[in-house]
Amino acid sequence: MFGTFEFRLAKSDTARYQLEIEEDWLADNICQTSIPQLIGMVDRQFAKPRGRKDGKITCHRLAAPRLQALFAAWETAGLMDRVIYFTGCFNARLKRRETELVRSNLSNHSWGGAFDINSQENWIGQAPAAMGQRGCLFELVHIANEEGFFWGGHFDRVDGMHFEIAEL
Repeated sequence: MFGTFEFRLAKSDTARYQLEIEEDWLADNICQTSIPQLIGMVDRQFAKPRGRKDGKITCHRLAAPRLQALFAAWETAGLMDRVIYFTGCFNARLKRRETELVRSNLSNHSWGGAFDINSQENWIGQAPAAMGQRGCLFELVHIANEEGFFWGGHFDRVDGMHFEIAEL
């Protein structure tokens, strides 16, 4: 959906799952876009900014209007208070726990069409935060589906913080 690119593992002991992607693909496809609903967002639990305080995120150029529409729909529905913090979109890396460098092991974040929110309360492999609990995202899922996004809480290996574009 977002094209193909050449990649290799980054040469770093501290970023063993990070990828280096060809510069031309990055320049042609990855951009910054503004999500007004994220401006000034601070993680109250850690009392520090999570993501960018200016509301700008890095994503695929084709994903930008879809991401803006999704956050606007959540705001219109009065649900933005469910988003405590935003922990990222574009991140060229392998899927968590994957070590083999093959295309099927790349995280969908590598294309800039997936994002994570409320990660501490919805960690991968654990049950997502339940209704009424801090960080619960269940109320956001229906609107996300309507806007063409898939929720990681429906993956075989549950990833309740994760949303990704399923259709453009």
